[in-house]
Amino acid sequence: MNKNFEKIKQELEEKLSYYGELELCHEHSLNDLFTYYIDLNIIPGHLDINIIDVHMKTDGSLFLEKREVGFCVEELAELQRVLSIFYGSPFSLHIEPIEDLEPKYLICIPPIHLNTLEELKAHIHALKRLLTKVSKVLKD
Repeated sequence: MNKNFEKIKQELEEKLSYYGELELCHEHSLNDLFTYYIDLNIIPGHLDINIIDVHMKTDGSLFLEKREVGFCVEELAELQRVLSIFYGSPFSLHIEPIEDLEPKYLICIPPIHLNTLEELKAHIHALKRLLTKVSKVLKD
């Protein structure tokens, strides 16, 4: 890895730590990818809402997603409210039915490519705001 990448990686870690507990989860040497989990601490102890994934390639490419730890909704009204919260945002939702006796859906956010650390920060801030609204829906 070059020195420029190490500088970017250090800057990324400093900026991401502002949003919560940061954990380097994977270093994939085959595709030069680093994966971080950030615990946004929206609801203490509820990793399904709190954890988001940030990926950085050694070429400086950045990706934000919520795939490793999705969250579940059980009621049609909850699903509709989650859709309305994310409507118009830059994020897509992947909704997958979970086989159970009662209707249940796992919701994940596919990767979104970002060009700069500033874009990443803005998107993390927006995602945290949206997930905070979702947490209130799921509590009710």
